[in-house]
Formats: sequence, structure tokens, C-alpha cells
Amino acid sequence: MLIWRNLDDINKLNNPKTILKDLHPELENVQPGDELMTVNFGEENEEDPLYKSLKNRINELNDELDDEEEDEDDDGDVVVRT
Repeated sequence: MLIWRNLDDINKLNNPKTILKDLHPELENVQPGDELMTVNFGEENEEDPLYKSLKNRINELNDELDDEEEDEDDDGDVVVRT
């Protein structure tokens, strides 16, 4: 039954004369052959130069903080008296 239903739906979509009953509300006024706009939210290859410089500056500051933390931990300046 599932296979038959899928094939029936595919045939309805391929037939331009078929009007679908369960049409999405936003597609009510769209006619066959109308061009629709699409949006791709994937990663872009080009980065905004301002964003790139800001990201580089943040990375530099994080590296400086990491270096300072390493210097504080390696000194061993704690005096213990018993």
C-alpha cells in the first residue's frame, strides 16, 4: 500500500493538470512555471574583511591570555614552611 501511494503521489506531481488539495498556504497564488527564490544558509567561502580582522584580534588576545596563564603556573614561587 505504501509503495502504491508513493507512486500515485509522484504521478500526481508529474501531471501539470493535477491540482493538489493539500497545498501549503503560502503557495496558494503560485502558478505552475513561476520562479521561486531560494536561499542557501550554508557556509560562504568569502568572509567579511571586518569580521575577519575582528576574529584575528580575538584569537591574538586569547593567545596572549594563554601565555600569561602558562607563565604564572610555571614559576613555582610558593614558599612553604613547616
